Amino acid sequence: MGMFWSYRRLCCGLVIAISDQERVGGIMAEKRQYQRIKCAEKCLLFYADSRYSGAIMNISISGVLVKLHDFTPANVKAGDTCSLILSNEPATSFCRYKGRVTRINSAGLGLEILEHEF
Repeated sequence: MGMFWSYRRLCCGLVIAISDQERVGGIMAEKRQYQRIKCAEKCLLFYADSRYSGAIMNISISGVLVKLHDFTPANVKAGDTCSLILSNEPATSFCRYKGRVTRINSAGLGLEILEHEF
């Protein structure tokens, strides 16, 4: 039996492929709802009236893991909201994501994507 794939396009233009096994919870599926794709795209995170540059470590349809430069997570807690653009230059970005912090650890900041604005 062959594997079937479906594709989803994020507003940033990134296309994520999801196999039928991952979609229906087959043997190879992770416990996550959506497959995560490793990447190293530059990004800007806006939180509490500040702007932080960084890189997206992985991304899915529902969230991202962001590694930020010069960011001290001491004041951030799970449930806080922020916004994210997939560029290091706000003038060239056509989409901004609103997100909720889901986790904070040495790997980075986990965000659930709540909505996007064009």
